[in-house]
Amino acid sequence: MSYPCPRPLRCQRPRTLVASQSSPGPGKYLLPGSVGFTGHDITKRRNPAFSFGSRTKIIDKKTTPGPCYLIPSSVNRYGRIEAPAYTLSSRPVELEPFASPGPGAYSPEKFHPPKERRAPSYSITGRPKLEKEDLKPAPNAYTLPTCLGPRAPHFRSLPSYTISSRSTVGTFDGGTVETPGPNKYEVVDISVTKTKSPGYTLSPRIYPPGNDMQHPGPGAYNPELVILTTPSSPAYSMGIRHSEYITELRIQ
Repeated sequence: MSYPCPRPLRCQRPRTLVASQSSPGPGKYLLPGSVGFTGHDITKRRNPAFSFGSRTKIIDKKTTPGPCYLIPSSVNRYGRIEAPAYTLSSRPVELEPFASPGPGAYSPEKFHPPKERRAPSYSITGRPKLEKEDLKPAPNAYTLPTCLGPRAPHFRSLPSYTISSRSTVGTFDGGTVETPGPNKYEVVDISVTKTKSPGYTLSPRIYPPGNDMQHPGPGAYNPELVILTTPSSPAYSMGIRHSEYITELRIQ
């Protein structure tokens, strides 16, 4: 079934608001709640509130394995029913018997009778370790005291003098006393003791304000969209949909 084509609408000029003011609707304002502790209504009685602490650490209990044991098929409620089994271990290490000396290990002919006289016998041992030598000075290590200078203990000595090196303490080339040189002093400005001449300061060049600002051109304006000076039909705006759970505003 076909429907006839509707009559084409006449081209209408879209309406554009020049300025609009947004304000909250009636559903924006809510009374303070009477449930809970935060944001409670001050005009109503509030019950005491208690806070729950954080959960403490759970103590690790001794865990045991679950039913994960595999019972052999040869074990029943009467015990183990299977053929005897034997295990072959390695051969133990045999202990060596005590080797006692035989009759040929003894030489009784070399033993001298204990009550008969015999010549003394001596044995030669190894050279003993030499002890640490005591290092003493030789005769040529000693010298007689000199007869020259003030260090003669048994002779009368004349006064002696020592010529030392040149000292740099307190001299100009020693570095301890520093005096300024001729080039250290500067010429005093003449304006300090005499009439000072006028001084001028050159400031930076000031440029005149230019026409660098970007202005909108004629094509940026849309005078056909302005309807304040022309008669127009009334226009209505649709508000937002409010929640069904918002209570009515009642002022006590």
